[in-house]
Amino acid sequence: SFPTRRSSDLVYHDLDETGKKIFEWTTGYNGQDRRSKTEIARQLKVTPAAISSRITKILRRMDEGLEA
Repeated sequence: SFPTRRSSDLVYHDLDETGKKIFEWTTGYNGQDRRSKTEIARQLKVTPAAISSRITKILRRMDEGLEA
């Protein structure tokens, strides 16, 4: 099943500031423009691999929330 707005809200609010930016820019959450991993990495001054790792962790949290 797809994440609901409520599950997205719960995961989002548990993230640190960097996680929130990654979440917003990856999904368009809070009306943000979606960006590529490379663009997000450049904006946050980290590697694209670091962004991929954070996205994986965020998705895992979303999956856990859907199973609960």
